[in-house]
This record gives sequence, C-alpha cells and structure tokens, in this order.
Amino acid sequence: MSIRRDTLYNLAGQLIPLAVTLVTLPRFLEIIGTGRYGVLAITWAIFGYFGLFDFGMSQATAQRVAQLEGASSHERSAVVWTAFCAISILGSIGGLLMWTLGQLVFSNITPRDIGLQAELHAALPWLSLALPITLSASALAGALQGREKFLALNVVQVMVTSFALVLPLAAAAAGYIALDWLIPATLAPRALGIILLFGLCRRHVPLTGPMAFDARRLRSLLGYGGWITVTAMVGPLLAVADRLIIGTALGTSAVAFYTIPQGLVSRGVMLAGSLSGAIFPRFAVGTRSDRDDLMRGALQVLALIMTPVVFMAIWFVAPLFNLWLGPDIAAASVPVAEVLLLALWLNSLAYMPYARLQGEGNPMPVAVLHLAELVPYALLLWLLLSTWGILGAAVAWTVRVAVDAMLLLVLSGAATRDYGRLIIPLTMLLSSTMMVLHLPPSSPLRWSLFVFFFGAIALWVGRRIPSTMQLVAVVPANSLKP
Repeated sequence: MSIRRDTLYNLAGQLIPLAVTLVTLPRFLEIIGTGRYGVLAITWAIFGYFGLFDFGMSQATAQRVAQLEGASSHERSAVVWTAFCAISILGSIGGLLMWTLGQLVFSNITPRDIGLQAELHAALPWLSLALPITLSASALAGALQGREKFLALNVVQVMVTSFALVLPLAAAAAGYIALDWLIPATLAPRALGIILLFGLCRRHVPLTGPMAFDARRLRSLLGYGGWITVTAMVGPLLAVADRLIIGTALGTSAVAFYTIPQGLVSRGVMLAGSLSGAIFPRFAVGTRSDRDDLMRGALQVLALIMTPVVFMAIWFVAPLFNLWLGPDIAAASVPVAEVLLLALWLNSLAYMPYARLQGEGNPMPVAVLHLAELVPYALLLWLLLSTWGILGAAVAWTVRVAVDAMLLLVLSGAATRDYGRLIIPLTMLLSSTMMVLHLPPSSPLRWSLFVFFFGAIALWVGRRIPSTMQLVAVVPANSLKP
C-alpha cells in the first residue's frame, strides 16, 4: 500500500465532513441558537471524554494487527474478536456510569437555564446508549487501520459523520430542536456504521470462525492499552476543561463563541492526522533507521505545507468569519481563531512523534507527559481566562500545545537539527499572530507587514522544497513493509 494514497484517503475522509459542517453550521445555529448549541457542544465533549472506557483497545488493535501482517488470519481474528468483546462490555459499563453520574454533572452545566437542563436530563439515556455503540465501532476501525484498508474505512466514516451532521439539522428544521431529539438523530448513523464496519472486517482482516474471547490476548492488549487509556483520560480532559470553565465563568453563549473557532481550527490537523494514521502501522515494523527517515520526512512535509496554509489563515480569518458567521459572532470569535491557528501548526507537528511512540509499542512517554501537563494547564487556563476572557483560553491552549510538541519531539528521539529547523517558520507565524491581534484591518502597516512576511515564508518554502523532496525520495511508499 502507498503512504501517499492512504494519506489522501484519510484526508478526504476528513475534508468531506468538514465541508458538510461548513454548510450546515450557520443554519444549525440560526435554528437552535447559540445557547443550545453551546450546551450541545459541552455534551459532545463530555461524551467524547467517556470514550476512555475502551482502555486503549482501538489503538492497541491497530498496532497488534499491523504487527501480525505476516501471521495467519486466525491470529488476527483472535485479536479483533477479543478487542471487540472487551470494548463492548467496557462501553456498556461506561454507559451505565454516564447514566448514573449524568444527573449530577449536567445539573452544573446550565445553572442559568432550567429549560436546557430538562432537555439534557431527557437526552441522558440516549447519551448512555451512544457510548457502547461508538466504542464497539472503534475496535473494528482499529482493525481496518492495522490492515491499512484506509479507503474502505474512510468511505464508512464519511457516511456516518455526514449523516450525523445532516440528521440533527433536519430534525431541527422540522421543529424538533430539543436536545432529546438532536442527540438521537446524531446516534442513528453511528449504529449503522457498526454494521458496515463489521462487514468490512469480515472481508479484510479477515474474521474467521465464531466470535471468541481470548484472555491471554486481552492481557497483551491491556498492557499496551493501559498507557493509551491514560492518554485517553487526560487528553480529552485537556480539551474539555476550557469549555467547562468558560461555561461556568462566562455562560454557554461564550462557550459557543469559543467552540466555533476551536472546532474549525481543530479540523486543520486533518493533514497531520491523515499522514500519521497512514504511517502508524509502518511504525510498528521496520528498523529504527527506517522509522527515523520516515518521521524526518513526515515532519518536513508537514512544515512545508502547514506553514503557508496557517500563515494565510491567520491573516484572512477575520473577513472569512465575517462573511460566514456575520459580524456579531465574528467579533468575539476571530481573535480566538487567530491565536488557535498558531496552536494548529504546533499540534500538527506533534502528531508525528506521537504516532511514532505509540506505533513502536511505547505509549508510556505520551501518557506521562499528558498527565504532567494537566494541572499546569488548568491553572494557566483559569488565570488567563479571568484576565482576557475567551482569548485567554486560546492563549493557554496554545502555550500547552507548544510545550507538548517540543517535549514529544525530544522523547521520540528526534535529532536537534530536525526541530531546530522549525524555529524560523515558528517565529514568522508567531509574529504574524501578534500583528493581526494588535493592528486594525485597515492599517497600512498591517498590510505592509503581510507583504514582508509573505515574502519571507515564500523564500523559506522555496529553499526547503528540494531537500524535502530528496528526503522523501529515500523513503519509498512500501519500504517499511515486512
């Protein structure tokens, strides 16, 4: 299989739902309002956090299936069946726990709106049911990733994600705007996704024999997945913390003003996610030298592409948001987006060492690092939120991402020269962010600086293209196959 082709499949699998989001979001906000959308965003975030109940099984399945490339289909089937059974059981337990604790948690999310509280409580059974459905699907998706069946996997995920966006909008347009209608409309496509993924696994793993549970293989999966679970617990908590604290301190409308740019900017990692997903199975095999070359090439390709993209987005996000969302929402959201775009660039680079450490079967450093970040980030978030509002939350997130990227590069064994070369584009992007935050859009100085930085970025990219192409050329698409 080709890394380039698989990356394109993964990228298309994220771009198409993004396009659906861009089309549907303004109408969705118009129908249900920013307050209800803010509550819905928080519930989705909490639901995502409860995904930790898979105990790292989906990623462990992908890694183990990739390692069993040359083994019999019976061995791969045993891994997939064991992971599927375990995740289904753990997801059911998580759903019951969500139902039990949900009443208390949701009572504190919307203390100023009794009506929305009632809708959340009515939707709670659906949220509890969604958890085992989503986790079961993740095990099957992990198996397909390990087998590098990215085209089939992405076709299903595009269908599920797109319908999960369109059906709630259709329900809202029909007058069913309560959360106990919107959440089931999101859930229905996910249930269909399990059926489709199961059929693909039967063909491509391929699954053989009856469903079976192997305790020995479960211990092996949990040994790897235990550290993935720590990351799964802390990572989403880092992402959810800002929304929860903003909702408590400033209200649910502020959550919407922050979540809209955050959600859009977070989609920008799709190239990094697509590439890291495509090469993750390759990090499970091959020599250390192969992995070094692969990561070095991936970092340089990402920097070469993401630097001009993020640069242009920083300078032109304001008019785009005004056109897309209108001046009222844009006034609050644009500064947040401008800061988070810098975090996007940093976070994209962090995907490579993250994928390498986990692909090599060494997820512990990632988990320990995320644990160590939690308390300092929460303190910084609270301090900057109280000082600068939702812009402070964006700055806190960017600082955390910068530290995370730097340390992951070090922990993965990246050479000093590999991340030293990133200082120049980082400096230019940081300077651009400061300029757009402090200079009015009509300022001649602002656009003079844009021309200067544009020329500097173009020069840097032009000088890096030959060396990047030379480096990529020495890592052919199939070089890491056993």
